[in-house]
Amino acid sequence: MLSLKIFPAGNGDCFICEFLVDGKPFRMLIDGGTVKSSSVVMKYLKTLPESEKIDLIIVTHIDGDHIGGILEILRDPEIRPRVKEVWFNGFNHLVQGIQSFDVRQAEELTDLLLNSDYNWNETFFGGGPVMIKKNGEPEIVLLGENCKIIILSPGEEQLRALRDKWLKSPRYKKREEPSEDTSGIQRYGMVDIYGLASAKFKEDESATNASSIAFLLEVGGRTIFFSGDCLPSVVCNALGSQSPKNIDLFKVSHHGAAANTDERILKALPAKRYIVSTDGVKHPHPSDEAMARIIKFAPKPFDLIFNYTTEYSSVWDDSGLSEKWGFNSKFRNEEDFLEIELSYLEV
Repeated sequence: MLSLKIFPAGNGDCFICEFLVDGKPFRMLIDGGTVKSSSVVMKYLKTLPESEKIDLIIVTHIDGDHIGGILEILRDPEIRPRVKEVWFNGFNHLVQGIQSFDVRQAEELTDLLLNSDYNWNETFFGGGPVMIKKNGEPEIVLLGENCKIIILSPGEEQLRALRDKWLKSPRYKKREEPSEDTSGIQRYGMVDIYGLASAKFKEDESATNASSIAFLLEVGGRTIFFSGDCLPSVVCNALGSQSPKNIDLFKVSHHGAAANTDERILKALPAKRYIVSTDGVKHPHPSDEAMARIIKFAPKPFDLIFNYTTEYSSVWDDSGLSEKWGFNSKFRNEEDFLEIELSYLEV
């Protein structure tokens, strides 16, 4: 059984995958949400028996809504000894030889990893960057029989751009912020899916989002796409001209921002379920345009899954709309996390 736990992570992401690798339990934490929201995932981790490990933590990129909770987790004396490996592209993976870190939370995590005995990016040539191959093809990490991670982002170009931005940012709070969405949903009457989905797509220009570690997790014939806040062009270029790859779960990039989901990536990775992670407080996510693109281009039927019920997500809980377009909406209620379980297929 492949289990995905979707935690309430504020305006960020926080997921735990649990599955078997060669018959042994394997636990993977992807991002930690914000500092404030991290208490929920930490509560879960502390309920586990002391013998159970966190085999891998993946920090997709340096934004606070992904990295903040990881800092809290790795500083906790109960959880810290259980962590076996961390994947995170710190400053030393962007420019060799420079040891000046000036982006606050990324700097703190870098210092924590440097001054501990964690296996930091050990899988990648003993501590290299987590990225696609230099020729642009995906990097494949075999975890065991019928279990692998396929890295689709970032590439050298994205890490170089992050390096340049990092050097110019003396403080984390002064870094360039992603542009805001300009949503225009019709709050009354049937939503114009065709009109919203046809809105001109302008890709996210944030260097931090472009540097996101995005990957496919394949376990027992099941596949989950973890996008972080990645750019669709980077992922699609890594996939190349291969035929569409059908997947079970698609974590929508950048919390459903309009600039991070386009027709191309939806057709390259058609899915049965689409997960949107955000509380909609800091930014008006999910955007109407991104959701309309999913509804128009996703294979039918499919599920829309939200870890919060907000004014932006609840719009899509419309029986008329779902019947017309062939989807179901699901929401986390008051529970600590929303869990999805997938039985292994014959492989």
